[in-house]
Amino acid sequence: MITFEEALSIINNTRVSCTTEKVRLETSTGRILAADVFSDVEMPPFDKAAVDGFACRRADLHELLEIIEVIPAGTQPVKAVAPGKCARIMTGAMVPEGADTVIMVEHTEMTEDGNVRFMKDKTSANIAFRAEDVKLGQQVLSKGTLLKPQHIAILAAVGIPEPLVYRKPVIGIISTGDELTEPGNKPRTGQIRNSNAWQLMAQAGQLNLTTIYTGIAADSPESVKTHIKQAFEKSDIVLLTGGVSMGDFDHVPEVMQELGVEILFKSIAVQPGRPTVFGIRDEKFIFG
Repeated sequence: MITFEEALSIINNTRVSCTTEKVRLETSTGRILAADVFSDVEMPPFDKAAVDGFACRRADLHELLEIIEVIPAGTQPVKAVAPGKCARIMTGAMVPEGADTVIMVEHTEMTEDGNVRFMKDKTSANIAFRAEDVKLGQQVLSKGTLLKPQHIAILAAVGIPEPLVYRKPVIGIISTGDELTEPGNKPRTGQIRNSNAWQLMAQAGQLNLTTIYTGIAADSPESVKTHIKQAFEKSDIVLLTGGVSMGDFDHVPEVMQELGVEILFKSIAVQPGRPTVFGIRDEKFIFG
């Protein structure tokens, strides 16, 4: 018997070769990244205004400022900011040469002659400086990342329209036991409905994985062997419930060994769930 942590370590350190594929960005959520990702740009790519306001010199904050141009986002400033001057600037726009501060429009007032006066005692710079978030060539995502919406934004920002991901595994699911009947059937005396397999299929579905359900294996070595062989032929990971304990009709471990499965553990110090089996055959996993 081993601890849960030891069992998890064995699983995590059992390596198999996995094929990869490129997928469109809009379909890559929930996939596993197969390569590190590096930025081909700096972020921000220039000093940009973090607020709508006026770009000026901090030394001139309490001077009357003349507006020399308006800088919308997406355009390049034409004029440099000199002493006593400022530029009307929009959030995300490039800060003009000479300016080291953007004062928020809410903190200013316009004079009758069209100049601007700062009305507060102090202000932050309100500038997102070039490359303060990401430098050119910086690693932004690691191989093995489960891609979530926030990762999709990063991939888009660094110009990866088709990330390289691992092929999704197909999950084979088997339930065992003569006492089981499917949900659509009325259980006879001594029977219960099979709920485990349907929960496992639903959990795999949450991960957008394809499942192969082989049905219910009877409590005989022949039936268990048939179902496991079928699952191995069609899937990459086999999940099997029942038949792994010490009862007279628990045939799963012996059948796994007959089929050439290398059993890496078969008992975990957890309750319930102590008789849990994990093995590998032909780079395919099986959990009992």
